Amino acid sequence: MKTLTKALAGSVAAVTLSLGLAGTASATPAGERAPSDNWNIQATGGYTTGTAVFHNRSVQFTGGYVKSNTTGCVRVHLHVPQTGDYYINDARTACGRGPDSGKNFGFTLPADYPGGANHVVVTLHRVNADDSTGPQIGSETVYKPQPVR
Repeated sequence: MKTLTKALAGSVAAVTLSLGLAGTASATPAGERAPSDNWNIQATGGYTTGTAVFHNRSVQFTGGYVKSNTTGCVRVHLHVPQTGDYYINDARTACGRGPDSGKNFGFTLPADYPGGANHVVVTLHRVNADDSTGPQIGSETVYKPQPVR
């Protein structure tokens, strides 16, 4: 489920509204590759890695992976800025520490404004017993690489 969150004082707040948005990658000019950069968050309770591909009006998350290092669960949230102080985000969860307990993922979120997003925020959280998102255990801001001229 995609959600919209309001950023407060530079951090992503837990004010969420459910949205039915379908994100699709906007075309990158012919002959050009969309700029991309990787994230890698290693925390005591788990880790997440992947690539953010910055398109004109969307961000595509590829090669994503989240893994718990405990018998509990971890959840990765991927936040894409929208106009104003809002972010749209989606999340993936992995539980247990067995060899097959990690989760691969890939999806696209909209950044439907001229030029698209210039960064995304990736956060890793523990998951509470009631399946709600627990405390944050890691965070990384991934910036859109600027072209070299």
